[in-house]
Amino acid sequence: MLFRSDLQKQVMRLANAARTAKSRKSPLLNVMFYGLPGTGKTMVAERFAEFSGLEYAIMAGGDVAPLEDQAVTELHKLFQWVKHSRRGVLLFIDEADAFLCSRNRQGMSENLRNALTTMLYHTGTASKKFMLVLATNRPGDLDSAVLDRIDEAVEFPLPDTGERGRLMKQYYSEYISRPMKLRTPKGQ
Repeated sequence: MLFRSDLQKQVMRLANAARTAKSRKSPLLNVMFYGLPGTGKTMVAERFAEFSGLEYAIMAGGDVAPLEDQAVTELHKLFQWVKHSRRGVLLFIDEADAFLCSRNRQGMSENLRNALTTMLYHTGTASKKFMLVLATNRPGDLDSAVLDRIDEAVEFPLPDTGERGRLMKQYYSEYISRPMKLRTPKGQ
């Protein structure tokens, strides 16, 4: 996907910082990607992890609530794995606001509150072993303690007219203009 040059520079600067953190003996940064749905947050997080050389774990914020009382146990297991990683881990939480929402929100279950507290426990200090990348459409819904752990926020705006044109050309060349390859079933 093509992005505005300022967005691309910001993401590359953060990816380079993650890539070189170990050699600089620096902790990894925690980052928030925010913007409307479909603006490339998840795709960039995947490429970001590849470029940084970190292992990559992805979870959706909406997957935590169905775990109910097992959510805390599963989060502890996740961070045990992180502690044993040689390369370090980029933990990407898509739709982070579904899980890391404000504790002041009415209707938050005790299980979800406990899971949030567990996450806060594991992310309370800077780490050389993992970085958190949160993606959200609604950054204002995140708990204030979660926001305090974010070192840098990156906004993913809707593409402008020029970017849309480039995206359409890229899509056309990758998916439309290629000749279709048909397979014939074996034995025919």
